[in-house]
Amino acid sequence: IYESLLSHKLDNQLAEQSHFLLENILLPITEVFIKIQLRGVPINPFALAEGQEELDKRIVHIDELMRQLAKPFPLNVNAPADVARVLFAKFDFRPLEGNSTDRKKVLDKLTKSVATKRDLANVLNEEIPTLEDLFSLDEDRWFELLSESYPNYLFLMLLIVRRDLFKTRNTYLTELGNFMKKDARLHPVFNATGTVNGRCTASRPSLLNTKESPIVKRIFQPFSTKGDLWYFIHGDQSQFELRTYAGVAQDGGMIDFFIEQKRLGSKGVDIHTFAQQKVKELANATVTRLVAKTFVFGPLYGRTDESIANDLGISIDLAKQIGSTIRGFFPRGQEFAFEMLKEALETNMIVTPLGRIRHFPYLDDQMVWMVRNQCANAPIQATANDLNFLSLIELESRIESGELDMETFFPYHDAIEAGSPKGEVETNVAAMKEIMEGIGKKWLPDLFGEIPLEAKIAYGDTWEDAEPSELENRLYDAA
Repeated sequence: IYESLLSHKLDNQLAEQSHFLLENILLPITEVFIKIQLRGVPINPFALAEGQEELDKRIVHIDELMRQLAKPFPLNVNAPADVARVLFAKFDFRPLEGNSTDRKKVLDKLTKSVATKRDLANVLNEEIPTLEDLFSLDEDRWFELLSESYPNYLFLMLLIVRRDLFKTRNTYLTELGNFMKKDARLHPVFNATGTVNGRCTASRPSLLNTKESPIVKRIFQPFSTKGDLWYFIHGDQSQFELRTYAGVAQDGGMIDFFIEQKRLGSKGVDIHTFAQQKVKELANATVTRLVAKTFVFGPLYGRTDESIANDLGISIDLAKQIGSTIRGFFPRGQEFAFEMLKEALETNMIVTPLGRIRHFPYLDDQMVWMVRNQCANAPIQATANDLNFLSLIELESRIESGELDMETFFPYHDAIEAGSPKGEVETNVAAMKEIMEGIGKKWLPDLFGEIPLEAKIAYGDTWEDAEPSELENRLYDAA
């Protein structure tokens, strides 16, 4: 009510574009979030307890494996000094010169660095034929594989996995349990204006930072107010940032690609596989899909071939070869990034097609290279987020009108999470797909008139059943 009164009072002070954003997105999505907070997001308390018990057992098991590897050194896994001594004295990782605080920083860097993950993948290249196999290993398989040939990497990998499991238990499961009410639901507080890129935030609990972990996701199991078990629905916008970029930047090559892939249907390939194939075909270079994906996304973040080469650990010459090949098919990326940077320099702001403004108040020539990625990505990520908000608003509107029998739970990245009675799930899935795939054309017809959005909707008993955690995410989350 107060926001509505305030909006009328400030009408004359609002720019036309900002007024559009307020009236059509910010106020309606705030109403949706209030409704979600009041009715709550259901979770399964028994699955929560089982998840905590499972994590405790795995952590104890990893501790024992690490103590075996540390011999003859004594090891308290929770003591950074003990862990550092094993890493630096037994396994020859190089510490920084200085005091124990410096050593702890080195330890933290070792367990989080891209280089560590890359080195691990390199040393395992012969034993692990595919990246997917690498991502799927548990601690017992790590021990079997690495204990003889690569004990230093085994100890480090077990440490990384342990830290991940410990964080999952303490940061995610414990927090969800602390904020679960007597109705076995979470009642988070959403903030639709909490970030500069337009994404919403949630607190009590921090629901939108929930980890991509099967243990966490299987806790979310919908039920009705009467206690009937429902299906969890996961509606995801496929390659949404790239499709949004294609529309906002009007990248003809990428627009044509998505149109052609829709025509091919199941015979088509995703854009990263396409890029990987073209690099091999035209540049005579064999790269992983992950490398190709990094170069496809690079221009969206204002990144250069040199910076990508540094992150991936490849030569600059190879990076330029890969980048040049991919830009031959999607040529607008770098040009669009420079256009956004120029706009920010001239006006100290970037305005998205839906009226969201990202300010750069202190931008000057010396800061250009520091913020070029933010300038390039601001209109893309914000527009994708606002289109997802508009989908959620329309879905909630149909629920309010009685057209659909379901509950919305929360937006999650480029997805919408919801629940449905089992007998209504096909109707609700069809409605979600229609809304999400038509949202760009409805609100931005000049930009999205030709671009086919693709919403992948799946359902199951729990969030994990509807959206199984990707193998690729599992290792990167662990590391």
